Amino acid sequence: ETTGGTFQTFVKHLHGSTWIQNGGSLNVNATASAFAPALGFDGANPYAAWAGAAGSLYSIQVKRLQ
Repeated sequence: ETTGGTFQTFVKHLHGSTWIQNGGSLNVNATASAFAPALGFDGANPYAAWAGAAGSLYSIQVKRLQ
C-alpha cells in the first residue's frame, strides 16, 4: 500500500473467507519505502522479507511473523 507517498508492506492471513491484517506496517522506518516483499518458512515459522529505501540508503529487512 502507499501511505503519504511511502510504500508500506503489510501481512494478512485468511480466516475462513475473510482476510485479517497481522499488526501494522512491517516498515522499520515509516518514512522509508518498502518494496519487493517475499514470504518464507523455516519449517515451523513464517518470515517476511522486503527491501527498504530512504533516499540513496537501501536495506534488506526480515521479520519472523507470529
